[in-house]
Amino acid sequence: MKWVLVCRLWAEDEAQKARAQAKVLEAARKRWASRGIEVSVDKAFDEDNIPGPSWRYSGSKTELEKFLQRAPLQDVMARGEDLKSKVNHSVVQSWQAIENVLKAFLQKIVDLLLLLRSKILQLQHDTFSCAGHRLQGAVSVASDSFQNLQRTVAGISSGAVNGTKRFADGCRGEAEKFAQRFKHD
Repeated sequence: MKWVLVCRLWAEDEAQKARAQAKVLEAARKRWASRGIEVSVDKAFDEDNIPGPSWRYSGSKTELEKFLQRAPLQDVMARGEDLKSKVNHSVVQSWQAIENVLKAFLQKIVDLLLLLRSKILQLQHDTFSCAGHRLQGAVSVASDSFQNLQRTVAGISSGAVNGTKRFADGCRGEAEKFAQRFKHD
């Protein structure tokens, strides 16, 4: 009994879907009829049992006129394909343009980094060069100062030696005078 109930519910659900689909098809048929397209669907319509074209233009019946009446639809399809190819082409061009902009931006960043690197290397070279010149200047000043100090010390030393010799000579002379006084007395 349960399976009968399930089958009945399923059948009702399918019938409800079929009614909704029929309403949609009827609305579409009315839209197409307002544009001059007549759609005929048999009850036994499936892929294996197609009696002929399922739609036709209302109006004249000659093959040439049917072809000419179908041509606008084919023209619309061709224009649609043309539009599709143009849109695809524009999308590809847009992506290529974006890629070119990004490549240019990346190249600018690389160029700026290379410029920054060269400026840093130049600054480093200038700094070491300046420090070397200053060190040479400091060594030169220190060398000159040391030579002046040596001259000064040499001058003081020679003056001290000369003064000591004079003092010694003076002491010797006085000692001799003193010694001679003791000898006379």
